[in-house]
Amino acid sequence: MDPASSQSGPMYLDVTYFPGVTVYGSVNARLEWTASNRVTLTTVEGTPEAPLYKRILDVSLGEITSVHFTLDAVRFKTTQGTFRVSVAQYAGPAVATGSVAGAAVAYSLRKRSGVSAWERRLKASGVRVVSFGFLKLFGITLGVMILILGVIIAAYVAFEQ
Repeated sequence: MDPASSQSGPMYLDVTYFPGVTVYGSVNARLEWTASNRVTLTTVEGTPEAPLYKRILDVSLGEITSVHFTLDAVRFKTTQGTFRVSVAQYAGPAVATGSVAGAAVAYSLRKRSGVSAWERRLKASGVRVVSFGFLKLFGITLGVMILILGVIIAAYVAFEQ
């Protein structure tokens, strides 16, 4: 059974952790929901022969103030700080460019990776969850494109006279 699909008990996601502001310097990590209802984030560095594990986050559900889900990333706001991870480490360059195709790839990956199970379980546990899915982001993108097109047409009409 896939650990991320379980409704109770421990589950985990293999993710990429971003310790800084940019995507440079990202580290492979494991996000885990433990049997004692704690959320941990452990980075895995080094080589396969000699891995180095470092616990970055270990909080109870009460210490999580909110969790923000986007197409390919999850941002935890806790009493210990803010932590951002991504499940799109193998999605390819389309996700990184922010294209519509990338959004579709990231959404599909999010569904397959088990992030949706985390989202449902956190909501059920009373944690504040903010989610931006594919349709919401597509709608925002389409709205901005229509707005820009409207401004271009208005400018053209204004300067045509």
